[in-house]
Amino acid sequence: IRIRIPAAVDAGMVDVILTNPDGQQVTVTEGYEYLPDPEAPAPTISDVSPNQTQVDTSIYMYINGSNFVSGATVTVGGQEATVANYYSSAKLRVKVPTTEEAGTCDVVVTNPDGKEAVLTDAFEYLPLPEEAAPEITAISANEGEMIGGEYVYIDGKNFKSGMVVTFGTEVAT
Repeated sequence: IRIRIPAAVDAGMVDVILTNPDGQQVTVTEGYEYLPDPEAPAPTISDVSPNQTQVDTSIYMYINGSNFVSGATVTVGGQEATVANYYSSAKLRVKVPTTEEAGTCDVVVTNPDGKEAVLTDAFEYLPLPEEAAPEITAISANEGEMIGGEYVYIDGKNFKSGMVVTFGTEVAT
């Protein structure tokens, strides 16, 4: 006869019992061994892309590697990143959290069985760019009566809303 082996709950030896329709049977004690499920390999990370963002910007990042399992968790610089998409055992998409510290950090993928992959210094948080100081390139008219009240145009760059302009010690409106 050819039969399909039923699933088992536990690994180990089991008896094989054959029973004919008339009730006669034969038992082979420990006639079959259910082998334990093979141990799942640990995940690996080959690269991440993109691999940098500014400290105040959250982005989506792809993690490429192998042996990822649905339900895996990811940390970037020790902070939990949201797994947005589990594409396959070789690709994840995560939302990278913001941080306050600039610098490089590790990316860690941890499968539900606790096995993990670490890609050292794989991601970089860039510092915020320094804001440029305002510059004045021209003032017209550049003279006026002491009584004030005339309009003057100031040309330049890096002006910001809410700036204060003074003429000597007097604030202009």
